[in-house]
Amino acid sequence: MQTRRLLLVPVPLRREIPTRCITLAQHRAVISVLFTSERPGGDPPSEDAIIPAATVVEWVDFMKARGITDVLVLLDDNELDIYEPPGLLRMYEQEGLAIHRAPMGEAGAPE
Repeated sequence: MQTRRLLLVPVPLRREIPTRCITLAQHRAVISVLFTSERPGGDPPSEDAIIPAATVVEWVDFMKARGITDVLVLLDDNELDIYEPPGLLRMYEQEGLAIHRAPMGEAGAPE
């Protein structure tokens, strides 16, 4: 079996990360190494700021150089809106990363 490495992209640092159990089995992934990170581009300097696609590409290159194959994204849809088109998730897909999502704003997730 091929070793897979997962990057966990939590909510922005300004929010407390709830202690919620995320079952990777439901995402059909067997993960051998888990890394954690702030989202690409970090927190934007203002509410109307957009994180450029070039920032995401640079981050993807950094991840892939470390053997990361999968990304678990905890960001809500509204937190993904700050990325320049084609958007964070689409860019991950285009770069060949497997995406798993468990947005913290889903029903049942503690705030």
